[in-house]
Amino acid sequence: MIKALFGIGVLASVVAIPSPEPEQIKAKLEPVEESVIVEKTWKCPSCTPNEQVVLAALQEHTKISDRNALATIMGNIQQESKFIANICEGGARVSYTQCKVGGFGLIQWTSIGRYKGLGNFCAKYKCDPSSLEGQVRWMINEPIFRRVLPQFEGGGQTVSYYMRPAYIWLGWGIKGNRELYAYDYTKKMVLNVFFLSITKNLSSHYLMKIKLTRYWVIRKYLRQVMRLPLSLPVKLGTYGSYDYQL
Repeated sequence: MIKALFGIGVLASVVAIPSPEPEQIKAKLEPVEESVIVEKTWKCPSCTPNEQVVLAALQEHTKISDRNALATIMGNIQQESKFIANICEGGARVSYTQCKVGGFGLIQWTSIGRYKGLGNFCAKYKCDPSSLEGQVRWMINEPIFRRVLPQFEGGGQTVSYYMRPAYIWLGWGIKGNRELYAYDYTKKMVLNVFFLSITKNLSSHYLMKIKLTRYWVIRKYLRQVMRLPLSLPVKLGTYGSYDYQL
């Protein structure tokens, strides 16, 4: 009888496996997949509604992300039309078909080819050539703008540098204050950072651990990749949006 008990004890000592901690079991049963999406856009809170529409469209429909590049485009539009869509050269507020002499619209399309290009584009894509929306769509899709677009999308340059592709794009006769306007826009723009955290198979047991991980991931990205200030108001929520005056 003692021998038999001894044998059972030996067997138990050989096959015994340390029982895993409760957390380890849960982690295996409920794998957590965490991904964080961080997007940045330039906004201009003090700008007019028309200016804000153009700034948003440039970032949504191109890959321009550089503040100086965006500001240069904005400064040139300010010089050309003050962001008034239905303006004819000289200041008259008229529709597309009523502007008979000089340039028309946001960037003062002047030559016959470019002026008709606006009308033909809107006829094809069902937009109003006198409207801000129609003109912004044509401006971004116009062939001459598409040719210089890679220089604006490159990033990392000064306003003075971006004025070169701007001249190729617009071919102005009088430079005026467009470069000064551009520098003014660089001061008015703020960087809006939006992050979205997507978590799959998350149990309440691990919620705080995942939130803390998310916090440091986002904080590191904003500080090291985007080089934002050290004191970042990043919360532990699943999404957030913050503005930075740089």
